[in-house]
Amino acid sequence: DGRYVKIGKMVFADFNIKLSAKGTITGTVELQGLPFTIDNVAAQFPHITIGYWSDLSTAIVYMGGLANLNSTSAQIYTGTAATTALGVTSTTDWTNTSQIVGTIIYRASA
Repeated sequence: DGRYVKIGKMVFADFNIKLSAKGTITGTVELQGLPFTIDNVAAQFPHITIGYWSDLSTAIVYMGGLANLNSTSAQIYTGTAATTALGVTSTTDWTNTSQIVGTIIYRASA
C-alpha cells in the first residue's frame, strides 16, 4: 500500500508493506516500483525513513534505506545490536508476515 505527492521534481511517498507469504524470494531486499525515476544527480542523497518494522527473523535495531539513482527502486539497509555498520537487508531476515512502514523522499528526473 502506498501514496505519493509530487511537487515540481520532489516526490514524497509513504508505504506500508506487509507480506502474506514470503515465497521463494532470495537476495537483497529492495523497495521497487516507485512512481517516478530517481534523478541521476551525484550530490543527491535520496533516503528512506522506516518508522516501523515487525516479524523479522533477525533482531533489527535500525532500518532505513537509500534510493538507487536513475531507477525506480531503493535498497533497504538494517543494523543489529551485534554490528557496527549497516548492511543491505537480506531476504533471509524476512518471514511470511514481515512488515515495514516508512517514507521515501527523492528528486525525480522529470
